[in-house]
Amino acid sequence: MNTSYLSSDSYWLFNARIALARDEDGMELAVWGKNLADEQYVSQATDDGIGVGYRVFGAPRTFGVTLTQNFGERQ
Repeated sequence: MNTSYLSSDSYWLFNARIALARDEDGMELAVWGKNLADEQYVSQATDDGIGVGYRVFGAPRTFGVTLTQNFGERQ
């Protein structure tokens, strides 16, 4: 069965991350973004066989800052 809402056009996602790290204390500060072009895309679709189904769309543009502390052994 060919159901149009189960198909999706091709798409690209543009993600980026840049980080600054200090070896002395194991700290890292990162700025990141996902789906920076704010592409709308279907990540999952299903059909129960009688034409009833749903589509799940991928996450919109997200961005943030991450601060990480590494407590492991340093070299």
